[in-house]
Amino acid sequence: MPVSVLPHNDGVFMVHGPDVEFLSDSDGDGVADKREKLIRGFGIQDTHTTIHQLTRTPGGWIAFSQGCNSFGTVTLANGEKVPFNRSLIGRFSVDGKRLETIGAGMNNIWAWAINDEGRTFIHEANDFGYSQAAFDRDVTYPSFVKALRYPDSMKHPPTAQGLGLGGTGFSGIAISQDSQRGFPEQWQNVHFVANPITGAINSVRPSVDSRGVYSYEKLEDLLVSDDLMFRPVAVEFGPDGCLYVIDCYNRIISHNEVSTDHPARDKKSGRIWRIRHKSQKPAEVPNVEKAADAQLVKHLLSANTWESRAAWHQIEKRQLKSLVPQLKRWL
Repeated sequence: MPVSVLPHNDGVFMVHGPDVEFLSDSDGDGVADKREKLIRGFGIQDTHTTIHQLTRTPGGWIAFSQGCNSFGTVTLANGEKVPFNRSLIGRFSVDGKRLETIGAGMNNIWAWAINDEGRTFIHEANDFGYSQAAFDRDVTYPSFVKALRYPDSMKHPPTAQGLGLGGTGFSGIAISQDSQRGFPEQWQNVHFVANPITGAINSVRPSVDSRGVYSYEKLEDLLVSDDLMFRPVAVEFGPDGCLYVIDCYNRIISHNEVSTDHPARDKKSGRIWRIRHKSQKPAEVPNVEKAADAQLVKHLLSANTWESRAAWHQIEKRQLKSLVPQLKRWL
């Protein structure tokens, strides 16, 4: 069962069982015609903690996380073998030839959300004081198991104690930061949290003090459903500024309540919702991939986070070193 997909160039990266595959579409018909196993051998001992949340990050890297009960020796695209065990946060290069551990801990990190400043936020699926946490490189977070980034690592302190979102399956963060096409001002700089246990999308506002330490305030929930099968398992803002919600739509909440062949497990009714504020007007989304080189800095400066990211993808993909003087002036 594919647990994560990430569009890239003419195809998608996909986590499928123990492997990261790349499915490409050479003739542009929207259907993959080539399938390559790029990286092989990640642990699949616990199906809900296999590697997931593939996220493009600067420098040609794709970040991901792995839960506490998976073990594997990974074979990279160049044949190199790398152990990758327990609760780890990692990244691999887009060519599949490099794999790095960049953090350790937490039991199940079902979120990897990056704001418009490049700050990454993660969360523990269980409400143990880490339902919101800023990710710091090479840091160790608490876990059910002994998972240390370094042998003498200290553990990151709780950052969301008392936030009280409730539940044991937080599974995504969408960051509202788009003054151009997004939600109105009162909903800007808000984290929307997918909560399939309580059937809600929680709202949290982050703030940071002079020391760089984050704290979080719970706001009114964006959405609450009395449909007991509503299971939001992923949330993401689209290029149109609207919030998209993946709804697993299932009476069964967890993997271990009843048997896997229980007849109440729904396998056909999943759906995708789009949430649009009534003040949002339909917006024309720019085709950044086809933008001229000189226009990419304009797209990079867009208030729409998706458009800005699409621009840096293109600048990196095209290796536009000619833009360096202009980018330096802007910085």
